Order: sequence, then structure tokens, then C-alpha cells
Amino acid sequence: HDGPSNPLLKIVVRVPHGLYEIATGTPDSATVRREWGVRDGQKVFLAFGYVRDGKNLDLALRALTRVPEAFLVVAGSVASSKDKPFVHYRELAASLGVADRCRFFEGFVADKDLGRYFAGTDFVLLTYAASFHSQSGVLNIAAWARKPVLASAAPSALIQCVTNFALGISIAPDSPEAVVNGMRELLQCPPVPRWEDYEASAAWSKNASGVLQAAGLAGSTAPSS
Repeated sequence: HDGPSNPLLKIVVRVPHGLYEIATGTPDSATVRREWGVRDGQKVFLAFGYVRDGKNLDLALRALTRVPEAFLVVAGSVASSKDKPFVHYRELAASLGVADRCRFFEGFVADKDLGRYFAGTDFVLLTYAASFHSQSGVLNIAAWARKPVLASAAPSALIQCVTNFALGISIAPDSPEAVVNGMRELLQCPPVPRWEDYEASAAWSKNASGVLQAAGLAGSTAPSS
């Protein structure tokens, strides 16, 4: 318009998270699953990364009691002293009678070991609470490994990506029934993800362009070395 510009006017620029480029070997899936104790007919759900209360691992464990073919692997470090420790989840699994279908790997996972966890996995859990409004870096590891996800969160970039590119199933956050139904849906009717389309949308070139635009440097090029 012709009036004075508004100094408080905000421009929202969407910047994709960017893809992980993880150089690892390709472990044998069957070998990994045998070491975990996964039986024929069972499907592995992986909760990977920082373990914190907002990822709803309690709901995933409880869902195992109603989805008998599901097997849960939790790998990562506890995010903070305010979050439940691994012993809480081990004891909950035991009290629910599902400990034989759970494996817990506590500690930081180095890049060289990523391939092992994702090779043995069928689906990745991204069951964030309604307080989560962001994107998930684990989604991009799942995309690299071509593993569909079960995702929940507030309206967010995470849910948009999962929905727009059929990367898995999105469910209502913080809902025990939704986790059960989501697991069942993945097992009975897995999606056909558009991995290549998602990767194109989240390329680092798009990330860089978005950052430049947000900084008011659209059209700039990186200095040559």
C-alpha cells in the first residue's frame, strides 16, 4: 500500500529442517532383530533420540498390551533430570507384562550406529505431546532409512510433512486410544510414502534459501572459497 511501512510487520518464512546425510554400513536386518529377540510376525516400533516425558513413551508401552504383534525399541539418552529415567519405562513394561517385547538402549547413539537401529525397525514413533509445535530431526533419519512414522503433535511442521507426503500416520496427541489405533493402522494398512518428494522439499539448498530470505538476503549467493 501507499502508507508508511509498519516496523512491527512480521514476515513468516518457512525453512525446512534439512536432510541428514548419514554414511553408515547397511547392517543385516534379520541379524539385528534376532539379537533383539524379535519373533517372526512381530513388527518393531522404534522410539529414537532424547527420551523425555513429552514423547509419550508411557502410552506406547501401554499400547503394547492391546497390539500383541508390536515390539518396542527405545534408544537414546534421557533429556534432563526432570524427565522420567529409563528405569521408569523398564518397570512399567514389567508391570504391564510386555517386557519381553521391549528393548531399552540407554545412552548417546553415534552416527556409525544409526544404521543398526533403523535396519531392525519397521516403524518409527514420533508420538509427541500437544505441547510440541516444531519439526523433528528424527523424522529425517526415518526418511533416510525409509521407515514410516506414527506421529502426533500440535499443528506443526512435523504433522504437515507427515500428512503432505504420506510419511506415516498422524494421530491426536496424548491419546492412549489414538496410539493403539495408529499402531494397528500401520500394521494393517501401511502408507505408501512419497520419500523422494519429501527429500526434494527438505533439501539443504531450500534450507539455505529460506535462511537467506529470513535474513533479508534473498538472492544472495555464498561467497566463494
